[in-house]
Amino acid sequence: MTVGIIGYGRFGKLSAKLIARRANVLVYDKNLRPKQFPSRRIRNATLQKASSQSIVILAVPVSSLQQALRSIVPYLQPSPLVLDVCAVKVKPVEWMKTILPKDVSILGTHPLFGPDSAHASIKGHRVFICPVRIQRELLRHVIRQLKAAGLVVNTISPEEHDKMIAETLFLTQYIGRLVGKAGLRRHAFSTKSYTDLMKIIKIADNDTRELFQDMLLYNPHAKQVLKRLLRAETNVLNELY
Repeated sequence: MTVGIIGYGRFGKLSAKLIARRANVLVYDKNLRPKQFPSRRIRNATLQKASSQSIVILAVPVSSLQQALRSIVPYLQPSPLVLDVCAVKVKPVEWMKTILPKDVSILGTHPLFGPDSAHASIKGHRVFICPVRIQRELLRHVIRQLKAAGLVVNTISPEEHDKMIAETLFLTQYIGRLVGKAGLRRHAFSTKSYTDLMKIIKIADNDTRELFQDMLLYNPHAKQVLKRLLRAETNVLNELY
């Protein structure tokens, strides 16, 4: 089996590496130059070749997803499975249903891990799936494969996903970036909570600014969380002064 991956950023690279353990991978990225991949099973490909596989994974930012969807449509083979890996789900699911042909199976996914947290192993890490347009037997097969790789699989609606992510991932990113820009540093002796805070700063720094911005732009619940956070900050300052 060969899987096509569109996008070779941080998560695209991780996806290719993981999938190459079980299948061949064809990667397309407009910014990708000929290079040595970490596995012989991973190869550079044209958009047409990568998009014409039975499974196509869109590992692009949310802001680039609509364009990526339109670009692969002419090259899709009959009845393929197309997945996204965006950290937002309502909008990507809506776009996939609108842009992709009716015979395309669609599965929204959001792996809650990345190159930093899963550099050693993905065993025990969690992945959310949002079945959009997919036959039950194919969905069961995908879930079996994900579990066989050691992942914990949770089925969730796009709306539920975005509400939860706004209060977890977006909030963590915001706090990590906020504290990081304050210039606070590590200390040889500190509380565990402060050490944990430093870890959040590192994770936020390693993720792209584009990811952070996309979560706010395309997840309406993130905007509400930000408003609540800013109101709370004002209240805390009033308690101090």
